[in-house]
Amino acid sequence: MDAQSISIATAAFSALTAVFAAATAFRSYLLAKSIQDDSKSDERVFIGKVSHPDLNVREHSDCVLQIPLFNKSKRKACITDLTVYDSKGKSIPVAWSDEIDNLGNVQNPGHLVGITDAQTVYIRRNDGEEFQYARILLAHSFSQSKQVIIFDPLGDFAKGQA
Repeated sequence: MDAQSISIATAAFSALTAVFAAATAFRSYLLAKSIQDDSKSDERVFIGKVSHPDLNVREHSDCVLQIPLFNKSKRKACITDLTVYDSKGKSIPVAWSDEIDNLGNVQNPGHLVGITDAQTVYIRRNDGEEFQYARILLAHSFSQSKQVIIFDPLGDFAKGQA
């Protein structure tokens, strides 16, 4: 066996090893992606029934909404943004947080709210008017799109009458 044959055989073996390494790397990538997708499949935030909180002064309760949130995942979720619209699609200026005082004033408004297991988010109208209808867009760390929440006590009443 001469030197030229050995170098051709070595080159062929190197090319074959490179193809095998590329195929193994691609298969490893697909497996890692599958594991990541499986681990994220339980990352959901469930939303409970939106209502007015029970405060000592009813007028204070009417301008505040409470949204119970439940995190199914083992990882902590974060509420990153919240916007509210009225029945005509007009934006309602609000403050929101996971804490209120006994008069319904939002404490530490607009910060990130973390949800480990369950958490209540409170929304208070800045103008002090009553919430009669609200379309709430809620953004959290488990989703690229915002979740839509509707507060419509008249609609709930009509459903109960049917």
